[in-house]
Amino acid sequence: MTPAQAQALSKGLDRVRAADDLFFKRHPHQHDRIRRAYAEEIELARYRGIITKPIPDCIRVFVGVRSSSPNGKVIGFLAADTETDLSQEDAAMMFCVLKSHSDETLSKFAARKRAVPSSSKTGGVA
Repeated sequence: MTPAQAQALSKGLDRVRAADDLFFKRHPHQHDRIRRAYAEEIELARYRGIITKPIPDCIRVFVGVRSSSPNGKVIGFLAADTETDLSQEDAAMMFCVLKSHSDETLSKFAARKRAVPSSSKTGGVA
């Protein structure tokens, strides 16, 4: 990564942190948040070697954010249509689920999603 790329990534991650901070300010009863990962977070995860495999179309990268922890972010993989408007209890549970994810999880999830027949009229796989 070049210095210019690192600086651009850092600025993007600062915007992401500000958005998470604003969420917790607006929702003081929430301590955990599950949301789609921003491009900068995926890029950082790839740079750090956390995500090394291609991400299939049926899967999205999600981030769990915990407000009470200084580095309270985890990254993982869920179905593209996963709902993120969660209660505090469900968000806390999903944070723990995402915390255990790895490239191996991505591979297994992708294989399982490909094995499920599509509900579309054109056939194929999901």
